[in-house]
Amino acid sequence: MRVSIVVNNHNYRPYLGACIDSALNQTQPDVEVVVVDDGSTDGSVDVVRAYGDRVVPVLKTNGGQASAFNAGFAAATGEAVIFLDADDLLEPSAAATAARLLADPQVVKTHWPLTVVDEAGAPTGALKPGPARELPDGDLRATVFQRGPTCLLSPPTSGNAWSRGFLERVLPMDEALFRLGADTLLFEVAPFAGHVRRWCEPLSRYRLHGGNRWRRLGFDEILRRQLAFYAACVPVAARIATEQGVAVDPARWLEHSWWHRLQRAVRRVEEVVAPGLSYLLADGGRWGLVPSATRRPRPFPGRAGVYWGPPADDRHATSELERERAAGAAAFVLAWPSFWWLDHYEGFVRHLERSYRCAARDDCVVVFDLQAPTPRTPPAPQGSPSARRT
Repeated sequence: MRVSIVVNNHNYRPYLGACIDSALNQTQPDVEVVVVDDGSTDGSVDVVRAYGDRVVPVLKTNGGQASAFNAGFAAATGEAVIFLDADDLLEPSAAATAARLLADPQVVKTHWPLTVVDEAGAPTGALKPGPARELPDGDLRATVFQRGPTCLLSPPTSGNAWSRGFLERVLPMDEALFRLGADTLLFEVAPFAGHVRRWCEPLSRYRLHGGNRWRRLGFDEILRRQLAFYAACVPVAARIATEQGVAVDPARWLEHSWWHRLQRAVRRVEEVVAPGLSYLLADGGRWGLVPSATRRPRPFPGRAGVYWGPPADDRHATSELERERAAGAAAFVLAWPSFWWLDHYEGFVRHLERSYRCAARDDCVVVFDLQAPTPRTPPAPQGSPSARRT
């Protein structure tokens, strides 16, 4: 099987050479490296040209990430395709692993965790989006037909490989809408089209640096874009379901939309936590909520503003809570991705319920006011998580 690795680049010259080298240094015998330069002005084109006929160059005017995906796929000839961000890297076995998994005609996508590295390429110790066990695997169509897009976790661009047949069903994509975040359409729609296979070892490296455009957008802009992306994914997903003879109800999908639920959750927190106050956020590192002038979350548990993984036990959780409260945290927000805490950390939850007023409790968040030591827990809405606790 030929594997096409499509590098998409815009003004990432400091990282581009290492990225292309990682694509060329694959153990898979038949690999084609397509390098799309999306109108760079930093000399990236010179880097591409230096590789000569070792790569397929696609040099175009700037149009955004979706336009780079569209142009790169049009130039690619592989039966499997990996889109690789120019600031990331592939491990040598990535293409061979993708080819092996995608040899099954039912598989439309393979994915794996990414090793997070700093700007110089040194591992930080983190994985993106998290441990491999959290990534979905298998035939997930029954789930997504019922729940719609955004109900499954996926790695970002460089942690996926796609079958050519799937990409032909969804590309070209809307270039104006997906100028950034073009991978969203692919990973949200793929589970509707066939099987998804997980590989447990990291096969890519995700580079953290100050020039990362998506990370610089800020939470509110990312949320706005993701809601628009969701609206664009729905008709494509519904079409693919219909092509398989499955009737779906996109109106009901909204009940399960990650981004709409996140929008409701953030609004609820802002209703009960006064603007500018610092609060603890237990979301498993999933929300991507960042401090702003009126919103000041601290990841819990955290170190220097970075989520540090779930507490070791009830005692650890309680001591961290009280340490953060003494340091000025005004509230504790338990988000739905971490609702499992309600059962796992029973001693910690009892400490919260006995010590602080519960300011909100619904299907998105549970909020405790750490400035109000008298517990006055409101009744939980019918069917909400942990209703038995109130």
